[in-house]
Amino acid sequence: MRNIIKSILLALFVLLSPNFIHASKKALMAKKSGEIRIKDVSPHKTLTLRYNYGEMELVFWDKNEIVLKYDECVRASSQKRADEILQQRIAIKSIEGHYFKVGKVDDSSVSFNSKWTVYVPSYISSVAASNSFGNITVGKGFPGLIRIDVKNGDVNIPETKAMCVVEVTHGNFYVGNAAYLNMTTKHANGTIAFAQTLKVQAEHADLYKIDKADIMTINSKHSKIKVGNVGQLSSQGSYSTLEVNELSGLANIRDMQHSTIEMDKFLGRLDATDLSYSKLNITISKYNHTPFIMVTDLDYTDVKVKLPASLRTSTYVNGKGACKSTSLCTAKNKLKSSAPWSSPNGVSTHVFKNTESFTPNSLIDINNESYGTILIEEY
Repeated sequence: MRNIIKSILLALFVLLSPNFIHASKKALMAKKSGEIRIKDVSPHKTLTLRYNYGEMELVFWDKNEIVLKYDECVRASSQKRADEILQQRIAIKSIEGHYFKVGKVDDSSVSFNSKWTVYVPSYISSVAASNSFGNITVGKGFPGLIRIDVKNGDVNIPETKAMCVVEVTHGNFYVGNAAYLNMTTKHANGTIAFAQTLKVQAEHADLYKIDKADIMTINSKHSKIKVGNVGQLSSQGSYSTLEVNELSGLANIRDMQHSTIEMDKFLGRLDATDLSYSKLNITISKYNHTPFIMVTDLDYTDVKVKLPASLRTSTYVNGKGACKSTSLCTAKNKLKSSAPWSSPNGVSTHVFKNTESFTPNSLIDINNESYGTILIEEY
């Protein structure tokens, strides 16, 4: 009797074990491919695409028709369920031939290996494409307006002349060459190789790399942004790090809190104001003979400026905290300096460097009305 009971218990253990249950629920598959064609497409229409759980690729051509090719593959716990989901997936809703949509499937036990390839006339006015739990790749050759919205997926735009408005949430992105790019990201990382005009709104980006931009605007929160070369820059944000390798034009830094701004090869002009609990580090390039740096309205912010030993400049420093210019205040640098004087606001000093008089085209003016360190040194 004991042996019989042991055998029954062993059988029950095997039947109820997770491995046995998982094996008994082997996923079954249903798949189908097809296409939808829309001819004589109006140039004034907007093509709207709504997809989920799959890849989407936009291909632009010179034909006057839209072709949507689909490859759907569904895996589910039963063949009946897989077939049901497949029928939902291939029942692509279309409104007037310019709006295509696939319904969402709220079933965590279902998996997909699916793709839309959409051929779009390059002459239509605009394209709006969104994808949840999938990627979007945008081809070249479209000069209109493109709106891309991806959640839990990646965006790939190798080259485009379009006006691009892109939003990525919980994913990655790559943009190779863009004319106009408006990029909004949340918990997303990636690279922008080049953009003529770039607008960035980044939240919680661990690594956001921009190789080159002519004109750039940045608004960041809890992000780290690395910039290679930029012409004109405007930036604001909080709890962020902004690293700029080379700036050739005007930089406008405003309303930054708890952040660090680094500029290595400063070739242009800087206007910075309303910085609090932050750090601003600037290295003036030896090729910049007429730097203009204006820093005002600081609150518990440290400023460090490194400049070439041969640079002719006028420097004015005013602050409550520690004002340091040790390398400037040596006789060998041929400086004309007024003696620092005490005031209700702290310490002020005005230094003529390598010149006998005021140089309006080469000026460093730092006014720190709250406590923070100002350091100016040569290299």
